[in-house]
Amino acid sequence: MMSKYQLVFVRLETSMKRIVESDEARRRLRLKRGFQAFKTHRYDQVLVDRAFNRRKLVCAKFELSLQMMCSGLTRFIERTALSHAFR
Repeated sequence: MMSKYQLVFVRLETSMKRIVESDEARRRLRLKRGFQAFKTHRYDQVLVDRAFNRRKLVCAKFELSLQMMCSGLTRFIERTALSHAFR
């Protein structure tokens, strides 16, 4: 049979163990939440970067097409002016 002091000691030891385990669990949960927040932020940032790069690519293609159309129109106008000059 255990003495009164041994029972108190066992109870204190059990309480301390529960407190330490809950503290460790809280710390692990905080670390997990922090990592998840970092991961989510990075994923969102990658999506924003991809959308921005896609938008830049579309603008560059449109600008190139516009330049080619303008250069073609300029050549057409010059040739038309030359052909009218030599008529």
